[in-house]
Amino acid sequence: MKFLVALFLLITTVLSAQDLTKFSYQELDSLAQIEITKGQYILAKPYAEEGQNRAKIEYGGEDTISAMFAVHLGRVYSEQGNYKESLKSYTKVFDIYENILEQSNPKYIKSLSDLANTNTRLGNYDKSKQIFNKAIAVCKKHSKENTEEYTILLNSLAFVYYNLREYEACVPFLVESSKIQKKIKGAKDPEYAKFLFNISVVYRMMGSYEEAEPLLLNAGKIWKESLGGKHPDYASFLDGAANLYTTLGKYEDAESFYLESLAIKKETIGEQAPHYRYSIQNLAYLYTLMEKFKKAEALYLELILLAEKRVGKQHIDYAIYL
Repeated sequence: MKFLVALFLLITTVLSAQDLTKFSYQELDSLAQIEITKGQYILAKPYAEEGQNRAKIEYGGEDTISAMFAVHLGRVYSEQGNYKESLKSYTKVFDIYENILEQSNPKYIKSLSDLANTNTRLGNYDKSKQIFNKAIAVCKKHSKENTEEYTILLNSLAFVYYNLREYEACVPFLVESSKIQKKIKGAKDPEYAKFLFNISVVYRMMGSYEEAEPLLLNAGKIWKESLGGKHPDYASFLDGAANLYTTLGKYEDAESFYLESLAIKKETIGEQAPHYRYSIQNLAYLYTLMEKFKKAEALYLELILLAEKRVGKQHIDYAIYL
């Protein structure tokens, strides 16, 4: 029986791979974007890989089509927590655009932003600040201070200072960028919600809980109404709410938010994604606070099994959970 199941899965995989060759570049791009928009990064990856591999064979991999699919792969890898592969993809995008685009082109500025953000996630803060400042200078040179890409740069630079725990330095960048974003997108746009969410996180870290909560709840409402209740961005809100209510001692509310977030992440980004594991760790810690030790133990055992599947028993990441 196991053999038949394995054979069926193998045949299905091969057929799926063959089906992808029927799609044009435009169709592969559209399909990848659709899945990314829905937060289905696992499903988006094959379309992006097919497009990139085909473009490398036909055009040498140094063209705008290759860059387009490298952007998709960079996003997929980033959402799955594979930041080293994400950096490779975004570096490729920047190298292509630097050779063929004017600096004032939004795609060029976006490539700088993606590259800087990935360096931030890898802990390369000096490098990311250098790239962000270059991108901001480009925006100012070409009078792009009231554009969406400029707000994203300000928001992302604030995130660098957040990682350095310089929270007060974050606030001016976040407030300025949110005001511009609201004018551009409106108060019900999911991108505007990201700015509200980020400000709420900084206020929470500063201990300003009364200021953090309404911003957080507003962001969650916008995401649910615009993206639906199964999107990774909405899961981010759930995590943020759970973290806030854990700090405030509202453990039952925090528990329900964590459980809902885990269900969304398991479906959209997979069990091996860092964001999924972080939610398990946070929920396990919450159960410890609630003195639900059996539930906490079960979650820590789940983390051990995930680590074993991911890196094996001899790796230091596996030993951390023992």
